[in-house]
Amino acid sequence: MKTMADCIAAKATESIPLHPEVADVHTGQKKPINPAQADPLVTQQWVLDMMQGKCSPLYAAFQPAAKGGKMNPSQREVTFEELLLRAADGSQQFPIRVHMHLKKNQRYLLKTWEMFMCKQRRATHRSQKNMNMLPDDIVEMQSLIILALGGMDHCVEWQEFKPPAHPSEFPKKVSTLDRSHFEAMDALTAGGVKQALDDVSVAMADTNFCPEGHPYVFALCSLPEIKQNMTQMKLDLKDATIMYQEMPILTNPAGQVAFKKCLQAEKEFVDRVTEEAVILRDFVGHFTVEGSHQDKDGPFQHCDFQGCETNDWAEGMSAESAARAFLEMTNFLDQVKNEDSVKSLVGELLETLQSWKVVGFFQDSLEDA
Repeated sequence: MKTMADCIAAKATESIPLHPEVADVHTGQKKPINPAQADPLVTQQWVLDMMQGKCSPLYAAFQPAAKGGKMNPSQREVTFEELLLRAADGSQQFPIRVHMHLKKNQRYLLKTWEMFMCKQRRATHRSQKNMNMLPDDIVEMQSLIILALGGMDHCVEWQEFKPPAHPSEFPKKVSTLDRSHFEAMDALTAGGVKQALDDVSVAMADTNFCPEGHPYVFALCSLPEIKQNMTQMKLDLKDATIMYQEMPILTNPAGQVAFKKCLQAEKEFVDRVTEEAVILRDFVGHFTVEGSHQDKDGPFQHCDFQGCETNDWAEGMSAESAARAFLEMTNFLDQVKNEDSVKSLVGELLETLQSWKVVGFFQDSLEDA
């Protein structure tokens, strides 16, 4: 079983080359790119190249989560890993332009590829693998998800965001989940797919703290549809920051600005967040706190903590693994294309994949010329 000591060693020896599209390779500085002004076609090409194992400014990586409690990292077992995308700019941040710039079927193909990246990783790292998806995408892809992941030790995380309305729209949260989402949850459970609710929050239910609101709050999490289908809940990093009154350790310190308000919370609010989070903890058998608070005493010390001693770092996967996952994905789509439950969707995805690759071929040809 992999431990956090293994993760610490892997982080110390990992060397992801900076890519000139997203970082200054001489100074090591991340390039200031506004995703709302960037070219979606460029992002789409980056994603396709990443999936095919070609040179790309993007790469897939796995962030570990492990048992809490006071112990040596060599004793802290990794309980699951979450698949994340990273830009090769040294920031350990999600490249938000991927969310904004992919068309619907391109996003579906990316998520299908991620399923096979989870399989690639699990061949050498035996813990559970998590991948996140937009709620509306899960509804549309539910039958394909079941065919790909049913009965396996992988977990689909329900994110809190909507699909983008246009390429310059930054991520917006769903207002809540509706009947179509709950029916998809039931279907995934019946099909043997494990599910998690990502970024549940007590703090963001308070409009004084979070005026824009948040969908995954206590009221929604207490619904029977959630309790009977979710095998895991993940407490948002803001809630953890409030409870422990400790700033998260981030590779890019600029990201800490979003958490300053958490350290200004009054004791009454801190206590209330902690009390209601304990109730959320008891809704599921697998409760995860986001952040590196694994050695703190308190009601969550025996839960999982995502990041632990390696904080926001995620271990990059090789181009060879990406290429194998891409081949496995294309073979899988070809195998299931006549299945009644997914025939229409898979037909669209295969057409999209072919046209995507053709556009990429012509872009490569122009660059070579």
